[in-house]
Amino acid sequence: MYNVLSLNKTALNAHQKKMDGIAHDLSNVNTYGYKRKEVNFEELRLREVAGDVLKSNRAQDLSLNMGVKSGVTKTTFNQGGIIPSSEKFNMAITGEGFFGVRDGNGNLILTRNGGFHQNSDGSITDDAGNSLEMEIYQPFGRWTGEISISKTGEVSTLENGQDVYLGRVILYKPDNPHNLISLGEGNYALKNGANLEISFGGEGFGEINQYFLEGSNVDMVKSMVDMITTQRVYSMNSKALQTTDEIMTMINGIKR
Repeated sequence: MYNVLSLNKTALNAHQKKMDGIAHDLSNVNTYGYKRKEVNFEELRLREVAGDVLKSNRAQDLSLNMGVKSGVTKTTFNQGGIIPSSEKFNMAITGEGFFGVRDGNGNLILTRNGGFHQNSDGSITDDAGNSLEMEIYQPFGRWTGEISISKTGEVSTLENGQDVYLGRVILYKPDNPHNLISLGEGNYALKNGANLEISFGGEGFGEINQYFLEGSNVDMVKSMVDMITTQRVYSMNSKALQTTDEIMTMINGIKR
């Protein structure tokens, strides 16, 4: 009977964490560059055999199911929708790769959110003030006029009818997307020891699309269905826990 209580308790905890994950996804459905999270379940097992039980040589150890737990929460990095924008330094990546920004302490942060803008001094930053990682060919004072950003990240402008190359947007790609540590708001740091590939317009990276932003990859309809299903399972386990408690109370009453 106590095993039943344990099963119900672990199921409640696991499905509560899944509910939290779904709620977090839904709250970020309109966050540019956000990637949905997937909570996986793992079975809890207890291997034990009473000391006075005799087994044949072919018999395996007794394995008791002790319930379920939420396993590693994985980020799903599939492509989000591409949304038009009127800002010249708004960019969306189609394919692999991340933009890089530097925070105030010089730490590299990776993101798919290409919502950048030009400051009064000509520098390019995100809304948090983190500077976009770029190759700089010309002083920011020349970053004026009709700015163009190519698919491979070259930034240029027209001066006296001639193209002037100002710089290049750098893309980054980890050896494995799951070597990224989520910092929240669609930002990631690289795990210690993980490798990071840098693109200067080379192959194996996605294309940069100027005047676009990448939307969240959260499927709102699917997430709502998952939430309803998870709520029902949670409710069933809660009811089972209540029923088990009532039965145990009755048994204890009979013993008295």
